[in-house]
Amino acid sequence: HPWLAALVRGAGAFPVRLAVAHFPSGDVRVAFARVFFSDAPVVRWAMAVVEGQDIGTLKADEIFGYGVDAGTGSFFDPVAGQAAAKLLDADGDAWESWQTEGEANGPKVIGPYSFLLDLPLGGANAVMFHSGWGDGFYASWFGYDANGHVAALVTNFAIIDWTTAKW
Repeated sequence: HPWLAALVRGAGAFPVRLAVAHFPSGDVRVAFARVFFSDAPVVRWAMAVVEGQDIGTLKADEIFGYGVDAGTGSFFDPVAGQAAAKLLDADGDAWESWQTEGEANGPKVIGPYSFLLDLPLGGANAVMFHSGWGDGFYASWFGYDANGHVAALVTNFAIIDWTTAKW
């Protein structure tokens, strides 16, 4: 599983790496996406939640996560989100150029029919990428270092069936 990297620009610079699964059929999928906030080793993982979500309310097979439409996940700073909203308010078709660029980059870096875009937006940026099997609902996890600081954020795109995975 090669790791691919794109640099996140903005107030801080944090690498985003994609774990890519290659299947015997020739299919290629992004299995995990990770933002590295520090080089410290992760000693504990916790599901990412928003205010009002309580992990204790989940059943064994449930997750909190984010919905993906058009088969594209992303990481972005709120500054980039605000800039994207303003841009799309001004030009509702701005996403078309993003789509064209991402569709051109993906096959060069990830594999056939993939999407990858590092889009500067308002002093920050958004890193967008093909999400696993495409549309769906995916969990993210914060990784904490030994001092309790966030060292990473990972989204699991449900490519690996952990019940049948062999070590």
